[in-house]
Amino acid sequence: MWEGEEAQTVKYINKNLVFLIRNKMAKHKIEIDLEQCTGCGACNASCPESFEMIEDDKGAPKAKVKTADIDELGCCMDAAQVCPVNCIHITETETGKKLI
Repeated sequence: MWEGEEAQTVKYINKNLVFLIRNKMAKHKIEIDLEQCTGCGACNASCPESFEMIEDDKGAPKAKVKTADIDELGCCMDAAQVCPVNCIHITETETGKKLI
């Protein structure tokens, strides 16, 4: 995919007919570094619509993003800013610029 180009999904109707459906890329990507996450729940407390708490394979609490690819940041930036270990990263999808 070229910079600024929208993602494409290929839909096969049969082997002779192919449709391309253009999907708009989300404006932002939210990622959590689970190695750094202490499971404090600050992100979930400040933005419960976007973050939830889960247990990792060792039973330790960890944060999880409900939807990683979003257009509107809403409270997600607040959640990233209150994280005491800065393990939440928000990136602009189109430019690759890290916002936090």
